[in-house]
Amino acid sequence: MPLVSKTGRVVTERVDGSKCEYSKSSLVLFRRILDYIHPSEHKDVFFATHNGEFKLGRSYYDFKYKKKLIEFSGNFFHQDPRIYSKTDKMMAHFASAIWAKDKEKKELAEKEGFELIVVWEDSYSKEPTIVLQKCINFILS
Repeated sequence: MPLVSKTGRVVTERVDGSKCEYSKSSLVLFRRILDYIHPSEHKDVFFATHNGEFKLGRSYYDFKYKKKLIEFSGNFFHQDPRIYSKTDKMMAHFASAIWAKDKEKKELAEKEGFELIVVWEDSYSKEPTIVLQKCINFILS
């Protein structure tokens, strides 16, 4: 069973032994998506608490099914550009550096033949049914 950090985020251990924190809402979304995938294909679904995250190169992706990836971006940790400016800092990193890393991650996935969508945490918090349907449509298309 995953641990819960002091901030209420779920902590799991990756294949390489490193630990990573996830928002509970991301895991709820991914469990709900899993309900729409036939049980015989659950072995092909990867997220933190189900078969582990999918790793491509040096990057980990939040959710994978076949050639589809979903990244669940927290507004603070990924410095949502609708809220933050490029010079804002999250710990020791400027928002612009975080955005560049996220862009590289997306480009790597696309180069390897994956499609990727990003779900922002506040979008899911405000409209969970709409975001869930968007994800299901994407995954099953």
